[in-house]
Amino acid sequence: MKGILSTLVTSSFLASAVIAGTAINANAALVKGAVNCSISNLGGATACEGAFEGNDANQDLSGLFGVSTWTQWAKVDNDHGTNGGLTVAGGGQDGTWSIAGLTSPFMIVLKGGPSFSAYSMDGNTTSGSWNTSGLFKGNDKPGPGLSHFTVYVGPASPPTPVPEPLTILGSALALGFGGLFKKKYGQGN
Repeated sequence: MKGILSTLVTSSFLASAVIAGTAINANAALVKGAVNCSISNLGGATACEGAFEGNDANQDLSGLFGVSTWTQWAKVDNDHGTNGGLTVAGGGQDGTWSIAGLTSPFMIVLKGGPSFSAYSMDGNTTSGSWNTSGLFKGNDKPGPGLSHFTVYVGPASPPTPVPEPLTILGSALALGFGGLFKKKYGQGN
């Protein structure tokens, strides 16, 4: 009987691992190897990802910084301007930014040339400097002019994790067999 219980428990764990291993974490475009972002490219950033090829506006940004869904909050289509609570000032490759009315964690994307980089913000920083050293030009050299500056917000509250069906089934089987064995061995003593 111990062999059966061991086989069932092992099978449950293996089934759960197979299902978890098939999940795909979507992310943005392919990473460009020649240029990498740095938190020094955006004042107040706590982390960065990129540079990515393409345009953030037509990419799936889910999964960046562990957030499942990003929604555009404000965008300035140039190296300077104001849109909603976002103000960007600059001169092509560097400048300043400020945000009013946003206190939750958010993500900023700098786009220039054929690339973009994403920066995680904790919500406590509402202004800082920016530069495009973490982006690349068409010739793969860093520092294109800024095309646009976009602010994204995540979900209002993190989703509640839901156990996978096979994990629940495996746990129920293990508890059921454990109760059965306890009852059987309890009668023998």
